[in-house]
Amino acid sequence: MIGLVAAVLLGAAHQYGAELDCAAGYEALRAGAERSPEEPSALPGANPLFSLHADETARAVYTLTKPAHPAHPAVLKTRLVPAPPGVERSACGYGDKAEFDRLIADWLEEPPEE
Repeated sequence: MIGLVAAVLLGAAHQYGAELDCAAGYEALRAGAERSPEEPSALPGANPLFSLHADETARAVYTLTKPAHPAHPAVLKTRLVPAPPGVERSACGYGDKAEFDRLIADWLEEPPEE
């Protein structure tokens, strides 16, 4: 019975990239992000959709959706990599697949040039 429940739960995970282990589940990924020694970001107005957690040692930022976000629950990880210099992105979603896909598309969109 436990195997069947695990298979159903694993089938519900949506993954982007390979850096995060989506099979670990949302609660485990959230707890890992919240264990970082840095304080969560204090965005102006206490953002109702996201919380950000920095891990200076790993050179990473975790974005956690809050219940008000349509793609909740989801964890996004952005990590700076030195060689070749760039950004590595990975995400896990455990809710609505279409909303997760929209979240990823918005996340990957290049900021407008000024």
